[in-house]
Amino acid sequence: MPTNLIPEDKSTQYNMSNVMLTLDQMVIDSLAPDPDDVLQQGEPFQLRLRLTFSGPGAAALVALNASVRVRWSAESVGPGPELILGDANLNTTGGTFVYTSQLVVNPNPLTAEFVYKIAASVRVGSVGFPAAINGFIEGGAIEIYNP
Repeated sequence: MPTNLIPEDKSTQYNMSNVMLTLDQMVIDSLAPDPDDVLQQGEPFQLRLRLTFSGPGAAALVALNASVRVRWSAESVGPGPELILGDANLNTTGGTFVYTSQLVVNPNPLTAEFVYKIAASVRVGSVGFPAAINGFIEGGAIEIYNP
């Protein structure tokens, strides 16, 4: 069963004039038999995040086929490495306001003996131009071990 990285009652919201972007339901799924928040070094896992556009201007924004990049990262709690796990890209579609960003991390680059906090930064808009919306959300911690 996936581990929720943020409590159900927590979300992060960003406003761009008349468009709001809500980031919530950040979860990690182990792709092996280990628990979802304790992973063996090198064990693959999947990250997911729900993105919801709302507000009076949301219909116009999603109809633009806007580019959305979710950059997933892991930061060790205490001294240790910080890593970009990868990007998950999607485009909005007219009439669709809820999206799920997914990233499979395989191979798992996180080092044993560290606890990591997972974060996702979101950028809506074409790269090379000012973003329509920027935001981020942090999740809970995962532990990496080496048997």
